[in-house]
Amino acid sequence: ILSFLPRSGDMISSLTSVAQELESEKFVNVELGSKWMPFDRLTATAAVYRLDRTNTRAPDPTDPSRFVQTGKARTTGVELAAYGNVTSLWSIAGTYTNQTAKIMSRTASAAPGATPAIVPHTVASLWNKVHVARRLDLGLGASRQSDMYAAVDNLVRLRGYTRVDGA
Repeated sequence: ILSFLPRSGDMISSLTSVAQELESEKFVNVELGSKWMPFDRLTATAAVYRLDRTNTRAPDPTDPSRFVQTGKARTTGVELAAYGNVTSLWSIAGTYTNQTAKIMSRTASAAPGATPAIVPHTVASLWNKVHVARRLDLGLGASRQSDMYAAVDNLVRLRGYTRVDGA
């Protein structure tokens, strides 16, 4: 899959004379996946992927109000998921993603091998939904993200976190 991200949409509000000179981002995504239904009420999926991006941009590590181009980046990963019904009233959905993202070409702000900003290495989630009445379901889930970098210079590491949600 090949796609482009022009400097438009929600970026217009932050469009500056510097940002308007940045080239459009280009994405090439290759993915191979599989779906398996080991039981009537359970579905499992698996996918491996590679996402190549060119003309990527990131906040300037020295001035977050500006953007810098970070050249070419590649993300490779695997995603596993399972969802289904434990009982006729209780359903679950869980995912696990493991990915590696790297800057592939040197720029003024990022060296080859640096990790792009705000890309966790692992993400996992589990969601439960219980049907309690004719028009009422209750849900509870948790999501975990590993550490990630705040900027492409990889000097500031943001700690991973777990979020719990209810519905």
